[in-house]
Amino acid sequence: MKIKSEVKFFIIYILVGFSWILFSDKLINRLLVNQIFIGQLQTIKGMIYVLINGVIGYLFIRRILEKVKRNKEKIKEKNKALEDNYLKIQSLNRKLIRSKEKYQKIYNNAPLAFIIWDNNFEITDWNKYAEKIFGWSKEEMVGKNILKHLVLNPNIEDMDKITDDTLKYINIANINKNFTKKRGIITCEWYNQPLYDTNGDIFKVISLAKDITNEKRLEQRLKEQEQMYRTLFENTSTSTMILNRSGTIELVNNKLVEMSGYSKEELVGKGYEDFLASEDGLESVKECRLQSKSATKKVPNKYEIKILDNWEQIRSILVQVNIIPDTGKIIVSFIDITKRKKKEEKIKNMSYRDPLTGLYNRKYYDEKLERLDTQRELPLSIIIGDANRLKLTNDILGHKTGDNLLKKIAKILKESTRKCDIIARWGGDEFGIILPQTSKVEAQEVIKRIKEKVKNENLSFVPLQIGLGCATKVDIDQYIEEVFEEAEEEMYQDKQVQKNNSDSQLLKMLINKLESTDYKAVGHTPQIVSLAQIMGERLDLENHKLKQLSLLAKFHDIGKLINSDGISDDNVEIAYDFKEHTETSYDILTSFQELRPIASYIFYNYEHWDGSGFPKGLKHKEIPLISRIIHIIDAFDTMTHEVEYPIDIERYSQEAISEEEAIVKIENLSGSIFDPNLVDVFVEIVK
Repeated sequence: MKIKSEVKFFIIYILVGFSWILFSDKLINRLLVNQIFIGQLQTIKGMIYVLINGVIGYLFIRRILEKVKRNKEKIKEKNKALEDNYLKIQSLNRKLIRSKEKYQKIYNNAPLAFIIWDNNFEITDWNKYAEKIFGWSKEEMVGKNILKHLVLNPNIEDMDKITDDTLKYINIANINKNFTKKRGIITCEWYNQPLYDTNGDIFKVISLAKDITNEKRLEQRLKEQEQMYRTLFENTSTSTMILNRSGTIELVNNKLVEMSGYSKEELVGKGYEDFLASEDGLESVKECRLQSKSATKKVPNKYEIKILDNWEQIRSILVQVNIIPDTGKIIVSFIDITKRKKKEEKIKNMSYRDPLTGLYNRKYYDEKLERLDTQRELPLSIIIGDANRLKLTNDILGHKTGDNLLKKIAKILKESTRKCDIIARWGGDEFGIILPQTSKVEAQEVIKRIKEKVKNENLSFVPLQIGLGCATKVDIDQYIEEVFEEAEEEMYQDKQVQKNNSDSQLLKMLINKLESTDYKAVGHTPQIVSLAQIMGERLDLENHKLKQLSLLAKFHDIGKLINSDGISDDNVEIAYDFKEHTETSYDILTSFQELRPIASYIFYNYEHWDGSGFPKGLKHKEIPLISRIIHIIDAFDTMTHEVEYPIDIERYSQEAISEEEAIVKIENLSGSIFDPNLVDVFVEIVK
């Protein structure tokens, strides 16, 4: 047994004290003889002993008091700890009570049936929700077999096997058909949680049951609807697919398979951008995918794309997109608009094309020029062209001839340029060519090719010429309008250079046309020229006036070329036709610098001496002399050759008469229609 340190100290102290008393006296008596000194020494020894005993006693008592104090503090701490533990226990008890109340409320009020049963399947507890869904009260069900009352048919005999199976799958959630008090059948979802004793055996089971009868009915309806919609989806006449959030195809219908030529296996699992024929619709596809993931953005409902089908044919598709609510999935419908787009393209092409030449029109030219006006297309060259004398060709030879001339020019322009160049006719006689990535030198080579082809083109009906000019944009900061104006100015200069040569050829053609035309219409030109020359000399006209008179005689009927197919029998129309012929002749002559001096004379060719003529109603000497001369000669020649001529508001038209008869008529009209002085000179010459 362990001896405490205080006891050990006390025993040692007694032994030492006895030894001191016993042996110190013997030692003093042996060493000292003087009894007085011995007595004094004994007194001192006693005092020392008392002092030592006092010190030792003090230390001993102090140590005991310190230990008592420490023990007291420990006891105090333990009391404090006990008090804290007591308070904690009290707090835990309160929490436990609240928790018990809370879980009791949950147990009683939860929207789940809580059923507790033991390992004999006898119900030990039954909450209010269980009463609600099954119909039995707690009192009715406690002690009853859960399987017999809720799950099993009472007539089933093999209870042991059912029981074993139930315990075997105790932790598995399952769905069962269950009876109610009124012998109805409901569908419940069950979850069973076993409780184990210290030996690891099940002694109770907590079962949670939820009535899912309505959910199952709804689920069944949803399945039926899903089947219905799937049938509609599969057999609709519109090609349709469903995409997930990532844009992957999840489902396609039969119509899409038929349209695309791909099988369902080839389509499902891919992104439908994999089938795009171009990147035109890719941005719309990406935007749709991004916005399908956002509840705040609206998905584009419709857009157009081009796809490549399994037969490598490009189809134009109208895509309609809709988000399937609460899924993030997208239903995409495809309408094949390939035929419609081709028609639209044809119509659009017509709106951008000149119907006569097949070239682009001014609208397309301007739009294309604006799109090509970029850094990438520099140097950007422009060629401006203008067909020479188109209006005159139309007036004289007819619009059909003018149209053929334009078609021929268009053909030459196409043959002289690249496929990437834009050639346009702006209407009338103007043409424009845009040459992307083409220098000024290269543009000039194109002009050279065009002129070479024009020169080698053999057109018997009219001389083919076109004025051309070009300019090039080399700096992106340069205005394209300035480039255009530069090309146009160069074209006008080129046109002016060609003008004289062109006029000579055209005049020669006009003369040949007049001489080759049927005499009844306008073929009396040589006789008029001859008579005019004689009469001018007889009147002593100056040389330049004689030349003008001869020219007027030669070209006075030039306006009739446009009416050489015949004139209407309507009197009013005839008067109008001759007036139009006068104006047309005037327009033609003013188009040629060489003939411009006689244009005013031809304009007044049908003015009468008494002011009853047209177009201005001039009279007497207001009418130019040369016009009065040609008026007489022209009337005489038409009378003798059965050619229509406007004498009055009625035309002069009959069978050809003799010169003598014609002279009489001229004399009769002297002073009213014709200048009487000039009639006298003319009659003298003719006679």
